Amino acid sequence: MAPSPPTPTRHRPPGRGILILIVLLVAACCAVVWLSELLDFPDTLLGIPPTPLNWSEAALESVLIMAVGVVFVLWYRHAMLRERRADLALRGNEARLQALVRNMPNGIVTLFDHDLRFTVVGGLGLERVGLSAEELIGRRIAEFTPAGETSAVESNALAALDGETRVAEVPFHGEIWEVLTTPVRDRTGMVFGGMAISRIITEHREAERQVHNLAKFPAENPDPVLRIADDGTVLYANAPAKAVLVGLDSGPSRPAPEEWRAEVRQALAAGTGRRI
Repeated sequence: MAPSPPTPTRHRPPGRGILILIVLLVAACCAVVWLSELLDFPDTLLGIPPTPLNWSEAALESVLIMAVGVVFVLWYRHAMLRERRADLALRGNEARLQALVRNMPNGIVTLFDHDLRFTVVGGLGLERVGLSAEELIGRRIAEFTPAGETSAVESNALAALDGETRVAEVPFHGEIWEVLTTPVRDRTGMVFGGMAISRIITEHREAERQVHNLAKFPAENPDPVLRIADDGTVLYANAPAKAVLVGLDSGPSRPAPEEWRAEVRQALAAGTGRRI
């Protein structure tokens, strides 16, 4: 089984310590303003005659400092809340990805890092080849790739880490696999790993082979094989059939002999085969 998704934890208010520090800095700035008014600092150090205490100016400067501090606190808290929402959304996406990985039918989904080591593994196809996620996680791709296919698979994995998507067919454990490798990016668009989606296509390729063999049967048959439309036109004729049609002044894309057309009409009307 694939590793279970991380359990969401309860978050503390974001940046609490930094917010307290900002408040303390604002209070310290206000205190400096008032002390400088009370002690005529730095006028005393510069030898400037003391001036009357200007309470309104000190109050105004304190209000401005506090206003700047409040604006910064609000901005910082908003940034932290936005970061928290993005983090929760990312955790939700990770959980959904884990569910997708675990339930991938007839295939395997893997994530790998820049060292080509598996970091996430899952899929119902693991049971079919007698493997488990625990056996693969932390291991290199080359350790589970057929000897003759290692370079091709690793090349596609490295291409994914460079931002390229590729598809390859690989034999593995007696099955034919179609492996799609694609980059995995973070929110900034940087590639931090790759994903390989592998699905078993053995049955599909066998069906294609059978269809291909059946398609070759008429051409390779030593007996005449024809396909005649319901209007009597010869649609197809293999080599032996063409030799017969030449003697009957007929051929592909031409009307079949009249007696053949009559037999075709009767066969189509009755829905049964007939022997000519």
